[in-house]
Amino acid sequence: MTESDYCKTMLPSDIKKLESGSLCAVVSTKLGGAILGLYYKERPIMQTNLEATDPRQTACFVMAPFCGWLPKQGFTWQGQHFQLAGNLLKNKPAVHGYAWQTECDILEHSRNSIRLNYPTHAQWPWPYRLTQQIVLNANTMSITLLYTNLAAVIAPASLGLHPYFNLSKNTRIQVNKNPKAKVNIFHGNPIEECYTLQEWDGHIAITSPEKNMSVIANSNSRQFLGIYRMASADSISLEPITQELNLPRIENPESGFTALEPNQSLELHVEIKLHSER
Repeated sequence: MTESDYCKTMLPSDIKKLESGSLCAVVSTKLGGAILGLYYKERPIMQTNLEATDPRQTACFVMAPFCGWLPKQGFTWQGQHFQLAGNLLKNKPAVHGYAWQTECDILEHSRNSIRLNYPTHAQWPWPYRLTQQIVLNANTMSITLLYTNLAAVIAPASLGLHPYFNLSKNTRIQVNKNPKAKVNIFHGNPIEECYTLQEWDGHIAITSPEKNMSVIANSNSRQFLGIYRMASADSISLEPITQELNLPRIENPESGFTALEPNQSLELHVEIKLHSER
C-alpha cells in the first residue's frame, strides 16, 4: 500500500483521515494529535511517517503548555520556584510541553475536520483546557490551538506547532522579518541547526520549482518563529511559537511565557495553503 492509499482505505481507530478536494491529512490521536501526513493531489507535502511511534517522526505535532527547553535548574513564576521533571532524555529538562506525549480525545470529527481535547498533564502545576482543531478546505489546512487557564491564579503558558516541510534540491524559503529582528542561535553546528527568529510577519513561502509546488503558511503568532533542521534531513521545521525557544539562555525565563489570568485563553492559528500547476 502506498502512502497516499492511507487516504483511500480503512484505518486503525486511533488514526483519522480528513479530506477536502485534492487535500488529505492523516491524524493520530494516540500520538498527541500529530499529523502523520499531509497530501495534495496525492503528493506528500510534509515529512510523512504513517508508521510513526514518536510524534517527532511525524509531519507536525503540538507544543503546549510551553515550547522548547525549560531551564534545567527550573524557573520562577510569580515569586515561586518550579522544578519540572524531564520528559524526553535522562538528566535533561522538559522539552516542548506535554501535549505531544498525551493521547487526546475526539470532541468532533467530520469528513474535513477534527477537534481534539488534551487533558491537563500531571507534571504541569496549573490546570488547563487545551484543544486542537484541524480543518481542510479545498487547498488549505488550518490548525487552531486554544489554551485556557483553569487555575485560580495567574499561570504561564505558551503554544507552538512543530511542522516539518519537505525540501528538495531547488526549494526556496522566504520568511519576512522586521529589519531590527533578532536571530537567537540555540544550536549551530554541522549536525543540526536551531534558531529563533523574533518579530517575523507571520508569513512563510516555500517553493519547489521542480515539483511545480508552492506552500504558503500564515500564522497569527508574529512573536517568534523557530527554525530547526538536521544537516542530513530532507525536511525543515518552521515553527510558529508564542515564546522564545531557548528559555535557559534568556535573562529572565519568566518573560518568555504569556501570563494568563484565571479563565483567560491563548490562541495560535496557522493556515497552510497549497498551490500546484499540475
